[in-house]
Amino acid sequence: MCPVQTAYTAEQVVAQEGQRADLGLVDIISKTAEDSDFEYGKAVVRGTGDNQALLPAAGSVDFLGITEFTTAGVANASDEHLYEENSEMNILRKGRIWVVTEDACVPGDDVYFRHVATGAEKFGALRTDADGTDATQIAGATFETTAVAGGLAIVQL
Repeated sequence: MCPVQTAYTAEQVVAQEGQRADLGLVDIISKTAEDSDFEYGKAVVRGTGDNQALLPAAGSVDFLGITEFTTAGVANASDEHLYEENSEMNILRKGRIWVVTEDACVPGDDVYFRHVATGAEKFGALRTDADGTDATQIAGATFETTAVAGGLAIVQL
């Protein structure tokens, strides 16, 4: 006999990290995940090959875009849904996308991506300032919604 769902939430979540925010104009490219697994909604930079992308690290700040959520593929051994190393990934270069912000933001705040990460910080995470010299500004990108640190916000690229 199939299990029956006996509990559910009354409302769906607003969005998930890496989800497109609307059906406006977008520019999406495909690149291969180089050297690691990639979470959705994180900034990526140009890789070593023409069709590759990397998570940002110190010195690699040639911003390509933000990884887009997809329902393709399956969860890994840790039950995480992400782009696995050497898989093709969708990268949003222009448009509006939901991300988890490292710090609180309001509409109009500039967007920076983390290229130096220590402790619980994640490469490619998005925030509103340079955090000293640990993050690089994304030219022309802005936060479009209000969010608390660790909350979901829309970024306009």
